[in-house]
Amino acid sequence: MFERFGLKDAFYAIWKHKVLIIAVALATGLLGGLALSGNPKRVTGQTVPGQYNETITYYVKLSDKAYQSKGLATSSLSAVQLDYTKSYTAILTSDVCLDYVVASAEEIVGKEKMDKQLRAVNPDGAVEKHQALKNLVKVEQVKDSYLITVSITSVDTDFVKAVSQGYYNYVNQANNDFDFAQLQHIKTVKSDNETLQIREKSNAFSKTGFVKYTVAFGIAGAAVAIIAVMGIALFFPTINRKSDFQMYNVPVLGELPKSKGNRGGV
Repeated sequence: MFERFGLKDAFYAIWKHKVLIIAVALATGLLGGLALSGNPKRVTGQTVPGQYNETITYYVKLSDKAYQSKGLATSSLSAVQLDYTKSYTAILTSDVCLDYVVASAEEIVGKEKMDKQLRAVNPDGAVEKHQALKNLVKVEQVKDSYLITVSITSVDTDFVKAVSQGYYNYVNQANNDFDFAQLQHIKTVKSDNETLQIREKSNAFSKTGFVKYTVAFGIAGAAVAIIAVMGIALFFPTINRKSDFQMYNVPVLGELPKSKGNRGGV
């Protein structure tokens, strides 16, 4: 008669151990909520667009006119060539050059895009556009050589390409005016890097997170407790109380009182 375990038995077992189930649900819910609501949540492996760069390399070559005007042998002109390299490095960072590059780039990508990129490094408009461009362009002489590099970096690829083209245009025009040396384009190196970003939530206590995790862990704890109670009732049945017999409609003549060292029984 007691070997069958039906729906009625299940509900009875749950009701019988309701205090235990509620206690487990509350304990797991509170512990889970407190443990996770204040911990940082990391999202790894997310790539975001990196900064785009174009680096132009120019070679400073002396003209025949330079050789003739100095009256020196070709082998003696290395110092003069270095001087011109330094001079042209300064020219490519001059206000005249940068102003020309800005105007040329605006014709390619439009004034609005140029203004947007330059405002990022000059939000208050404290300096002119060509001065703001200096923050995005690096011009330098390669140590002890006749090479000059112009490096443009920004998150906007079109902006970088436009500025790069602006330098091409300026150098082509300037070469017509440079009698003693010419800037020869050697190469342009382009790179577009992606960066790995780790986003982190604040580790401050979150009320919303606490409620969410408390409810989730509370439900999970209650489910585990119910399964445990059902398992105990199914595999380790206990029939030793008056209420246990009454559940199965078994008449009970009497119930022995509990005494010290004795759990009592029917």
